[in-house]
Amino acid sequence: SRVLQKVTILVVDPEVESLNISLNKNLKYVGDEAQISSFVEVDYEEFNHTYKVTYESSNENVLKIVGNKVKAIGVGRATIYAKSKDKVEAIRLNIVARVKNIEIDNNFEISVGEAIKLNPKIITSPRNLKSPKISYKFSQSKLPVQRSVTFDDDGTIVGIREGVEKI
Repeated sequence: SRVLQKVTILVVDPEVESLNISLNKNLKYVGDEAQISSFVEVDYEEFNHTYKVTYESSNENVLKIVGNKVKAIGVGRATIYAKSKDKVEAIRLNIVARVKNIEIDNNFEISVGEAIKLNPKIITSPRNLKSPKISYKFSQSKLPVQRSVTFDDDGTIVGIREGVEKI
């Protein structure tokens, strides 16, 4: 029944001021893996290490998260959300298939004014995934008036004068 010592107890509910997340590797291709790291800063510094961060994928068919590890398992866009109390941070990713091989004929002969469409077969790793967007460009630099063909973004080539081009 006697007082030995008086103690003041302060009950606080710290607010999360910032949440920073990062990946230790770049995720670009199906099969890539990375670890997520995070740092939570609250308005009472001594509580910084006590706040837990949870991770979530916007598309489980593209990014799979287990604990603090993330693995790209499919082709497409997905977002990693990190949440701590009322703060949310996001990392947006676009995962593509790794191109193993491109199969296409080496030579085409066309007439002036004739149009053909290139249809390369893209072999992905792992197989049968949606291939990345195909782009075409000339392999040699020439002035436009020296070109023998023109081409569109979809791979349609039109002969405009006699000559040879490498694409």
